[in-house]
Amino acid sequence: MSSPTSSSSCATFHSYTNSLSASALEVFSGRGNLYGFLVENNTASDIFLQVFDAASAASVTVGTTAPVFTVRIPGSSAFGKDADDMSYKFLGNGCVVAVTTTRTGNTAPATAATAQFWFVNRQP
Repeated sequence: MSSPTSSSSCATFHSYTNSLSASALEVFSGRGNLYGFLVENNTASDIFLQVFDAASAASVTVGTTAPVFTVRIPGSSAFGKDADDMSYKFLGNGCVVAVTTTRTGNTAPATAATAQFWFVNRQP
């Protein structure tokens, strides 16, 4: 899901998915910074992006595991955020995401969302 957009001692990565739903999806594993995201809601109802500080998708149970933060995306719209001003942009274990119909639930939206994430993965 990830592809490097620049390289140095620590590469900046971009990931894209056209099928983000209630199933946990790993954006990156290990320590890293989430620098921004854009989520497009392809349904008429609101959805919620849940972001977890977790090492893998398998370590998250959507609806049970507490997200680090959630973001509401209004129906039939897109929402983007530059994470530079967010206190929770650093994730110590990794970044796992899901979208659901409620802030901390596990019900998938009728149609999967489209999403992009920008991050720097800093493996120890």
